[in-house]
Amino acid sequence: MEQQQQEQQQLRNEACLHSCAGKLIHSNHRLMAAYVQLMPALVQRRIADYEAASAVPGVAEQPGDSPSGS
Repeated sequence: MEQQQQEQQQLRNEACLHSCAGKLIHSNHRLMAAYVQLMPALVQRRIADYEAASAVPGVAEQPGDSPSGS
């Protein structure tokens, strides 16, 4: 009798874990969808900020700051 109760409890625990994992996966998918939707606007804003900063004399890259290291 106790063996049967333990098996039933284990099945309930597994079902609960499966449900929680599904909720986490769904939440992660929603988060990634929002990230993918917002990313192009963020990249465009960064590009505009960089272009605006490089257009102002004296704010552009300093010697030795170039990514190529030259």
